[in-house]
Amino acid sequence: MIAYRSLSAAILCALALGCAGRAPAPAPADSAPTPTAKTTADALIPREVLFGNPDRAGVRLSPDGRFVSWLAPLNGVLNVYVAPAGALDQARPITQDAKRGIRKYEWAFDGAHLLYLQDTEGDENYRVHRVHVESGTTVDLTPFPGARADLAGLSSDVPGAALILINKRDPRLMDLYRVDLATGELTEVLRNEAGYTEFVVDLQLKPRLVQRFTPDGGTEYLKLVGDKAEPFMKVPQEDTLTTHAYGFDGSGKTLYMVDSRGRDTGALFAIDMASGQAKLLGEDAHADVDEVLTHPKTGEVQAWASSYTRREWHFVDPAMRTDFETLAGVARGELYVTSRTLDDRFWIVAFDTDDGPMRVYRYDRENRKAD
Repeated sequence: MIAYRSLSAAILCALALGCAGRAPAPAPADSAPTPTAKTTADALIPREVLFGNPDRAGVRLSPDGRFVSWLAPLNGVLNVYVAPAGALDQARPITQDAKRGIRKYEWAFDGAHLLYLQDTEGDENYRVHRVHVESGTTVDLTPFPGARADLAGLSSDVPGAALILINKRDPRLMDLYRVDLATGELTEVLRNEAGYTEFVVDLQLKPRLVQRFTPDGGTEYLKLVGDKAEPFMKVPQEDTLTTHAYGFDGSGKTLYMVDSRGRDTGALFAIDMASGQAKLLGEDAHADVDEVLTHPKTGEVQAWASSYTRREWHFVDPAMRTDFETLAGVARGELYVTSRTLDDRFWIVAFDTDDGPMRVYRYDRENRKAD
């Protein structure tokens, strides 16, 4: 299951674009120049290093593991490349953007399509596009002038569909639509007339929770029951950035969320949707839970991370510990798991360091090898 929150999208975008395979910037001089000294060209970091396109970014695996994809420049503009797993030298661009470049994309769970966002001339009215992996045929799924769209959810339980947010009815509000990936047909799922800012969906792509702001600067979650939205949880203003829903398990009966209310740090909880009872899954006394790994098929929580002095991983599923111990010997740096196949055999892992480019590997869990 892949769901999207506005804050998460920004973080993931920053992480994806941090995967650049560039050489480190030149080392600074031993001492800073005096105010009257003239800085030489050799002492300056080239703007291209700081602001140019990454060599590669946003590495993903197809759901079945047959393909690897990434963002890379095509004629100086970021596009999506696809290659057979294990044969990266056969990579080919499957998008042909020549202007703004592509920054956000995902695999559809049908394995035949990729979905990506693109605006026009920087107007930030993003549209969701579907591209066929084999043919390269691209279709604009949200061709509405002046409207903005975004991905809202993908699920392996419904591989031929996606949820999309579009503000074509009212530019102030995003309505929720379901799109048939084969035909492009859009069906309205929820008309947002109450000012909802977030939709939390289950693995059947059914919206179960909605969120909106309250007059005091906080937020509230409401549970969708039939055509009604019932109060579920209120979050005061001071906890809004550290309290948020992650998603549901496969049964749809358990909600996973990070909650900092009444606590010093945001902790991970499993909440029974029927009774409202919360079970603590993990906490760090020094830092918020900032990432949660769930099984790509069942949606069950397997591990979580927090970052105090260094990033630390904690395991709900003991089998994950062995994988992370193996990966600790692959490269140095902070470890991120950025993509997984549906059978959970192959992962894309990234190691982030403060003195060089991010290193990305495909990890085979069965053979305990990373390449």
